[in-house]
Amino acid sequence: MRLRLGTLTVTRRSGFFAALSRLQEQGKVRHIGVSNFARPTLEEALACCPDLAVNELPHNLLSRAIEWEALPASRELGLGVIGYLALLQGVLTDLYPTLDDIPMWQRRTRHFDARKAAAARHALCGEEQSTAQALAALRAVCRDSGLTLSDLALKWAVANRDVACSLVGSRSPSKLEANVRAVEHPLSAEMVRRLNAITDPLKERLGRSFDYYEGPDNDRTR
Repeated sequence: MRLRLGTLTVTRRSGFFAALSRLQEQGKVRHIGVSNFARPTLEEALACCPDLAVNELPHNLLSRAIEWEALPASRELGLGVIGYLALLQGVLTDLYPTLDDIPMWQRRTRHFDARKAAAARHALCGEEQSTAQALAALRAVCRDSGLTLSDLALKWAVANRDVACSLVGSRSPSKLEANVRAVEHPLSAEMVRRLNAITDPLKERLGRSFDYYEGPDNDRTR
């Protein structure tokens, strides 16, 4: 069961976690985890529920904001991290040659210009130029290495030792098998550094907020 707690008041969140702790003590809940929690909300949750096991966070080559604060905080506070959006809803695959080919529903993050996507809520101009530049450089690495873009993205996603596992969607058994094969042979440390260097400029431009669907002034993770 997953419940969104970010919009609840501190008092209501505290009561919720206290209730979860009681259920765990009664043996009705085995493990308790959270999703999209930054350090302030993590500390608040741990004060009521000290046995939190995991924090689920968005993390991929084009979405690295958790590396600023949330990932180190989770490590320091003793929580495991499950990454999600490993392929950024297909953006980090070979499906779409350009950003304009990406379906509108998948252009809702701050990577994209909200003026071009009616469903986007962040109301910002986005970072399309930096995103396109990063994708072009990643595709050049793919040509040099013989890897597909999704292979490269998945290998990178599991290379971070602070991320226990990474979630990725698969639309067919063949895609699932390909995703599993992609992580059988890890990237070298040199390749990880190369990919980080390629996507560092985009990481800087997108900033520290890892709520990619809202502007930083409406960050729901804190």
